[in-house]
Amino acid sequence: MGKEPATPYGGKPDRGSSHRSNKSLKCVIRDSMSVVGEFVSFMALRNQLVAGVLVLLALVHMAILFAPSDGKSLDFAAFYRAGLLARENIRALYDRTAQEQVWPLPTNDPHGKSYFYHPPFEVPLLRFFAGFPYKTAFTLWSLATLSLLCAASWLLRGMFQSLPQHPLLLTLAFFPTFALIWIGQDSAWLLLCFVLAYRAFLKEQDWQCGAFVALALFKFQYAIPLIALLAFRRRPKVLIAFSAVAVCLALLSWVMIGTTGIISYCNLLRDHGYEKSARMVNLRGLLSVFGQHPAALTIALSIALLIWFGLHEIPDSIYFPGAVAVAVLVSYHGENYDAVLLLLPLVAVFSIGYRWPAIFFVSPLYLVLLRYNILAIIAVPIAGLVWALSRPLDDSHSLHVPVVRAVEDELRRDRQKSSRS
Repeated sequence: MGKEPATPYGGKPDRGSSHRSNKSLKCVIRDSMSVVGEFVSFMALRNQLVAGVLVLLALVHMAILFAPSDGKSLDFAAFYRAGLLARENIRALYDRTAQEQVWPLPTNDPHGKSYFYHPPFEVPLLRFFAGFPYKTAFTLWSLATLSLLCAASWLLRGMFQSLPQHPLLLTLAFFPTFALIWIGQDSAWLLLCFVLAYRAFLKEQDWQCGAFVALALFKFQYAIPLIALLAFRRRPKVLIAFSAVAVCLALLSWVMIGTTGIISYCNLLRDHGYEKSARMVNLRGLLSVFGQHPAALTIALSIALLIWFGLHEIPDSIYFPGAVAVAVLVSYHGENYDAVLLLLPLVAVFSIGYRWPAIFFVSPLYLVLLRYNILAIIAVPIAGLVWALSRPLDDSHSLHVPVVRAVEDELRRDRQKSSRS
């Protein structure tokens, strides 16, 4: 056998050195995998804890919803009254005396009398529910609202990836969802219209997008700012479809109630009863928290915000949710139940990777702010949503929307076919 080669320093080579280095490398890999596994376990546990809290909030909301109540101080009472009046004399739909006579207005409502002042084209839907006794109608309305919320959540689930929780769980644990079901509002229909418009916008189905936004004109304080922001994207088909459907709805309303009814509607809209600005989750409410201010200031800030956001060059996948958040901020009349529209920008922000918007799901916060009539403070984190959705996407904050991928693939296939031909 030959001699062992000497090492550079004159000693014998250590045959176990390579073995020890391999062993130490395996230990490092094993320790690293252990740390990764612990981190994954921690994240899974954290997600489970968050899911547990959301389930608890949803159960609390549902328990309160099913508590006994006479329901006559609810907003649905105004809808029910409009449906009854439409069955008797729709031309007098916006006559205060007629609304009081067709079904007694609640006298125990601390906010005063609640009249129906939504556009006439919504009345055929309300007329259907007015064909049932009040409690039955309210139950059916609540079930319809829950169905619409489930449909919106299902659509959002299909459009977004990397969500920390299922959109339906986020929806049921969201305080504005509880508020709109509790008083029987129609904001769930509005949310579904905006989600459908968003889906059509991503798929470049501009005619459908404009039509869905126009169908949301029963709460025009949100639909008009949204279509104004979509105009910045230079997609004329969206504007044409919106205008066409809006004209059709206006003509339908005129046929239903006539010129006198339209004048009565405008008068009622100008003075429809109790309003508390500091409880509104928008710029108007936020400014009122700090005292009286001229309406011109609210209008100027709203226009500035619309222009500022509209000029941002960001992907359509985050532009539309950001536009919805801006529409909530600049709406002149925006109650807490209408904040259910924030589910769309919230899901988008969560998908990007932000986690601070979880503050929106702290129900006690809403109750405290309502107690002291300063719910408008919520407009501050809404502004944060707008800021987050106005930022360009990067490696740390990226959004993966399967609908966008499908459209891009389809466009790529069309280009390939046209190039071959």
